[in-house]
Amino acid sequence: MKMAEIPGLLDAVGATGTELARFMRVDPKVIYRILNGERRSLRQSEVDQISAFLKLRENPVYDLPDDRSEILPGNELRAAGRVDIPLFGSVDTRSGPAIALARDTEVGRVMPHPLQMSAKRPIAVEIVDESMAPRYRPGEIAYVSLGKTVAKGQDCLVEFADKTARVLEYVERSERQWIFRQLNPAKEIIRPASEKISVHLIVGRG
Repeated sequence: MKMAEIPGLLDAVGATGTELARFMRVDPKVIYRILNGERRSLRQSEVDQISAFLKLRENPVYDLPDDRSEILPGNELRAAGRVDIPLFGSVDTRSGPAIALARDTEVGRVMPHPLQMSAKRPIAVEIVDESMAPRYRPGEIAYVSLGKTVAKGQDCLVEFADKTARVLEYVERSERQWIFRQLNPAKEIIRPASEKISVHLIVGRG
């Protein structure tokens, strides 16, 4: 693969340099230096990553089961041969902005994180507050595998009955309560076990 070929290859699959950078987990400036011919060669690891990105664009691999169809219809992910996943934004609540998982809060589409390649229900969400800083900052994207089991100490998206959600660290669930942890300010978030809560694994950020 020659660097001069990359702009045309991206155009052919309807992708941007920013999406490629997110997939490769590098600063977009690195990709745009490549696209503008400011670098003389590509490392083999870069060639492999770019090839994997182009292959994903050409061959969509994501689908969603019917139990989430009211939010994320699976046929949309297959449209036009793309593998973009939904990116969800925020809504205003009494306690401030919160992540919202609803059709009208979808703010765009993004390329999936590499660790979502085998996920059955991948989504992305925008971070809306400083409650998990410095690990996550407002405007960053968290990549989520809906329904994937979460272990103690892992970051997760906690979805409440009203379809609002928060990014927190999972602590435990007992017969009496759910326990999560926020980082800023540091404190435990405790909810009764009877509350209808879904916990989804965060597999990456960008």
